[in-house]
Amino acid sequence: MATVEFGSKEDTKRAISQFDHHELQGREIFVRQDYPPPDKKREREERRPRERRDRPERERPGAGAPPGQSGPEVFVGNLPFSVSWQNLKDLMREAGNVIRADVKTDSWGKSRGFGTVIFSTEEEAAYAIEKFQGYDMGGRRIDLRPGRGDNRPPPPAAEERRITGQNTEFTRNVVGNGERSNTIFATNLPFVTNVDDLYELFETIGKVTRAEIQFDNRGRPSGNAVVQFDSEEFAELAITNLNNYNYGGRELGISFSQKVEAAE
Repeated sequence: MATVEFGSKEDTKRAISQFDHHELQGREIFVRQDYPPPDKKREREERRPRERRDRPERERPGAGAPPGQSGPEVFVGNLPFSVSWQNLKDLMREAGNVIRADVKTDSWGKSRGFGTVIFSTEEEAAYAIEKFQGYDMGGRRIDLRPGRGDNRPPPPAAEERRITGQNTEFTRNVVGNGERSNTIFATNLPFVTNVDDLYELFETIGKVTRAEIQFDNRGRPSGNAVVQFDSEEFAELAITNLNNYNYGGRELGISFSQKVEAAE
């Protein structure tokens, strides 16, 4: 593996377009934009100029809500790339009062195909999931589930700032080295990795339909994750290109996932 730094985004895009899957000395190379691992990315965000961090919320792309408001969050996946935060907000208003809607974008400002919606009440959030799960939006069936609740302020103590949570049916008792499928098991991730990081990393391979962190029995990130692509070919490509990939100083382990019986 190697990295190449260009002088402009246009040159980077041109290199990816020209050389991805290009044969070099008998091997097909894989070229993508190199995203920083989560710890470096957080560090970079902290170094952004203060005036950019402190812009009023209404000036930030994908906001549509005054700062300081919070509520239950719903994750929306498999969005058409043409959908804006305003489109998403307009649709979700059919389920209740939407405080905020965001469509996540990459460093190029392009949609990453997923977003979040914050509602006023838990009942409205639950109704939105029930009403719009599998809803056809621009030719894609969107996927809704409870969000991580990142809109809530983190605990003050530094040692308590890690993500905490519980495994869902999607991640519970899942391990690697399974049969070929559209779902992979990733190990040795940095513990600060969150769901957004998973999408950012694995959507360089292909369309991700679901991605979740796996937690240990204390509710802490285990360094593992389960990622589902929309095809087996993308999952296989992820294993080929990202197994042993150095991500945040850690070599990832990527294999097909499998579910095992819980230990008694």
